[in-house]
Amino acid sequence: MLLYIIRSLYNKYLENNSIDRKVRRGDVIGVPRMIYEHYGVYVGDDKVIEYTMAENRLKLEIRKTHIKHFLGGSTTFFILDCEFKKPLKSAPIIYRNKAKRKVFSPEETVRRAESRLGEAQYNLISNNCEHFAVWCKTGLSISYQVEEYLKYVNRIFCPADMFVGTE
Repeated sequence: MLLYIIRSLYNKYLENNSIDRKVRRGDVIGVPRMIYEHYGVYVGDDKVIEYTMAENRLKLEIRKTHIKHFLGGSTTFFILDCEFKKPLKSAPIIYRNKAKRKVFSPEETVRRAESRLGEAQYNLISNNCEHFAVWCKTGLSISYQVEEYLKYVNRIFCPADMFVGTE
């Protein structure tokens, strides 16, 4: 009996602390597209809340969809670790921040995602799918893809040597 209890506790520990885990409710997940990554919040039962095309196909809005819709034909996805923890083997992880930050619980993350269902305020630069998903988990409306793109554009149009005098 004692061995059974110890084994059960150990298995529970491994389940909660393993780096080899599956997606969980409240995870921010992403899927690679041709030139960008698409993000959403996994809410359980194979459902994802994401910015996607509205049913009338005239605008993008936040909707709850099946994970197959979210994947868009892809067979792989990754979990975005918004807290900067250890990598996950079963679903590759992408690190986005260098220091540990506060993240909301899975329940609060899902609640925050659900609170924005139906929103149609998509903006590629200031309110895209990544802004939405990261905000649900951290409260910060951030898109690392936009930040990297703007840095790239800045390097092209405002190179540092542009301001260096020549003799």
